[in-house]
Amino acid sequence: PEVWNENSPPYDERSDIYSFGFLCWETLSVNTKPYSEYKQFFTKNVTEFDADIESQTYIDWKKKQEDMTAEVYFSPKKKTNSIQIQVVERVVHEKELKDAIFGRAPHGAPLRPTLPNLLSPNLSDQEKHARSKLCSLIRKCWDHSPSLRPSFHHIVQTLDELYPFLSSPQHSSSSLSTKETLIKNFKSSSLKALTLNMLLDTKICHVTCDAAHYYFGSADGKIIVLSKRDFSLTGHYQLPVQEK
Repeated sequence: PEVWNENSPPYDERSDIYSFGFLCWETLSVNTKPYSEYKQFFTKNVTEFDADIESQTYIDWKKKQEDMTAEVYFSPKKKTNSIQIQVVERVVHEKELKDAIFGRAPHGAPLRPTLPNLLSPNLSDQEKHARSKLCSLIRKCWDHSPSLRPSFHHIVQTLDELYPFLSSPQHSSSSLSTKETLIKNFKSSSLKALTLNMLLDTKICHVTCDAAHYYFGSADGKIIVLSKRDFSLTGHYQLPVQEK
C-alpha cells in the first residue's frame, strides 16, 4: 500500500515482503483473483450486438473468448447468418477498492483477500498447526504497517520449520515428507542398492514429489529424482554451490 501512497516515506524491501505474502496467497488460491469475493467493488457491464458469422468482428471476439482475454458469449440467430455477441466486462471500482485496502473510512480495517481453508479432518495435529502458522505468516507479511512485517530471514526460518508438515494438498495421500519414511518404503521395494546407498550417504534437507517422481535435495546441491512407480533412479544432478 505504501507504494501507492504518494505521501509515504521511501519504501524498501518490506514492500517486497508484502508482495511475497500475496504470492503465497496466489499459490494457495488457485484460479482466484485477489479481492474477487468482495462483490461491492466490482460491477459487470454487459454489451450486446449482432455480427455476421463470417465477419472479422466475430473472428476477433471468438479469439478473445478462446484466449480467455474476455468474457464473451455467442447466441446464433435463427434462420440467419448472424450471431448475437454478448460481452461481459468486469469493472473495478478502483478508488473504492484502494480506500478499502488502505483502511480509509468508512471501510474500517485494511482489506485483504480471504485465505483459503487449508485444514481438513485427515490432517495430523502437526500438519494443522503448520498450516495455521503459514496463514498467520502470510497475514503478517501483508500487515498495513511495514514495520510490523517479518524480515525475509524470519520468513525463511519459519518456512523451513513448517516445510516437513506442509505436504501438497494434491498429493497429501501419497506425499512422504521425511527421508526416513521414504527409505523405509524403498527397503521393502525392488530399489537398487546403489540408489539406497546414495540416499543414506546424502544429507537430505528437502523432499517433495509430483505425480510421477520423488525429489530429494541436499545442502551440498545434489538433487536425486526417483520414480514413484518402481523407485528407480531417474535423475541425479549436482548444482553449483556458492562458497560462503
